Amino acid sequence: MSNNQYDLIVLGAGSGGLAGSKRAASYGAKTAIVEDDRVGGTCVIRGCIPKKLMVYAAHFSEQFEYARGYGWSVGPARLDWPALVAARDAAVRRLETTHEEYLEKTGVTLLRGRAQVADAHSVTVGGREYHADKILIATGGRPVLPQIPGGENALTSDGFFALHEQPDHVVLVGGGYIAVELASILRGLGSRVTVVIRRELPLAGFDEDIRIELAAAMRESGIELLTGRAPRSIVQKGKRVCLCVSDAGGGQGEMAIETDKVVVFAIGRRPNTEGLGLAEVGVELGAKGEVIADDDAHTSVENIFAVGDVTGRAELTPVAIQAARAWADRTFGGKPTLMSYEGIPTAVFSAPPIGSVGLSEEQARAKHGADGVRVYKSRFNPLIHTLTERKIATFVKLIVREADDRVIGAHIIGHDAAEIIQGFAVALKAGATKADFDATVGIHPSTAEEFVTMS
Repeated sequence: MSNNQYDLIVLGAGSGGLAGSKRAASYGAKTAIVEDDRVGGTCVIRGCIPKKLMVYAAHFSEQFEYARGYGWSVGPARLDWPALVAARDAAVRRLETTHEEYLEKTGVTLLRGRAQVADAHSVTVGGREYHADKILIATGGRPVLPQIPGGENALTSDGFFALHEQPDHVVLVGGGYIAVELASILRGLGSRVTVVIRRELPLAGFDEDIRIELAAAMRESGIELLTGRAPRSIVQKGKRVCLCVSDAGGGQGEMAIETDKVVVFAIGRRPNTEGLGLAEVGVELGAKGEVIADDDAHTSVENIFAVGDVTGRAELTPVAIQAARAWADRTFGGKPTLMSYEGIPTAVFSAPPIGSVGLSEEQARAKHGADGVRVYKSRFNPLIHTLTERKIATFVKLIVREADDRVIGAHIIGHDAAEIIQGFAVALKAGATKADFDATVGIHPSTAEEFVTMS
């Protein structure tokens, strides 16, 4: 096989591309991966990893506060933002290097440059043409800015990770994962935060009770939450920035919010398909430019496949990884492994964090009827706050299908929500019933025990 001939060429060295290329190579497939940016993609470079490090940093402010209630004498605390950013970026660089080294170790060739698909078996990189039996598109997505006057004066989540000085006041526009996470991080680190959302509650699509609890917690933490508002323009005023917003329904009531240069939009992402030549070779794209692919990752062109955020389906890092590995297992390992897009657990690293798996109450009633589900709820102050002045409630919820007692939804907002929901996601995947939950002995005292003691 010549140097430019491969069994598989992967476009995009993000989470899905890395997982799929390494898994294919483990089966002996001669594999190349193409990347014109840093290896690791959004998750490693400007997403999950640096974000979670910032989440940890933000938690220290509340931990210092809690410590006083437990007898610790805590002196004045001061955040060194440049030191935090430098340490975070160094950790990201180390992880990036590790991914590069592991590609080499597993025998995957890293091709640096912008890729363009020439046909069902050919990719051009830097003016050189490479050939492969199969092509896997895993180029992910990117954040978008609104088309409003002055929009160029705003940042996206990518710009947030490029801030080398702590902003005094940040205006965030958006009510999804990224917006509420960045809001919680910035507030925990000591910045004043204003969040502007079109709806009345953040996190559209999540369980309504969880959304209500989150909105209350955000306001309790000092975040200014402006609901039912839409951005109209951004005006530069010397060293400050003014965001004009109005009623999301198009009515009057325009207001202006001034901030020290920093307006961050987290209003959605767009698949990275521009300039890849996909439409030109017959790959069907959706309205937002997403690659249309079936559950087997097939596109409309034989031998071209797609996984991850570029498909617009369940845009989560673990989904991209699992889908890519499953595809490689089927294609090169001869294993009948399919990616299931049902019952995907998710977490929002807000303050407090959220864990969710399965159907919300609203989704469950729409699917099974108003009388087709049972709902169990518990709201309580966790034990840690017994000796603190703050009373941040934890809320847990189970959705049960009446017909067979099966648990079809589990939701929590509170400390360690992500860690807790992961285990219960396994239970839901296995088809556990409410009777199974009831028969399970709880671990006391813990938050997780609430899931097996609700009646």
